[in-house]
Amino acid sequence: MIIILLISMLSICIISALFAGAFYLLGFNFFIAFLIISGLITFIGTMFNKFIEYKTQVSIATSAAMSELATSYQSIKLPCSYCNVSSVIKYVFNSDNIFECPSCKCKNKIIVNMLSARTTEPLAANTVVDEVLKKIEEDDKNGRTI
Repeated sequence: MIIILLISMLSICIISALFAGAFYLLGFNFFIAFLIISGLITFIGTMFNKFIEYKTQVSIATSAAMSELATSYQSIKLPCSYCNVSSVIKYVFNSDNIFECPSCKCKNKIIVNMLSARTTEPLAANTVVDEVLKKIEEDDKNGRTI
């Protein structure tokens, strides 16, 4: 990083000195021309870097939005309400959910119905099986076979 910075500063000095020398031949003060040209090059370079940085941020934000949109699509196989031909439909859950039937070209609306369900706990294992398994483990520990 420091090497790149030093190379940039050296490039600015060389270019400024060349242009300041040309202005000196035209009768201007070399030092003032050098400072003005160095300032202009630095300003233009900074603006260019800010533009590239802004363009990169916009590109990243656009990519993130497109990725989010692509993953927000849901697929479902539904029959057309007009011709009853089933087809796989991709839709976004938070939109109008309207699709055109590929067969009859009529517009259909997807109605999403949300329900809640009870959660269930797993049933306890059969106690007889547990007892048999414990007996087998004890026999294995004691070196006995069934």
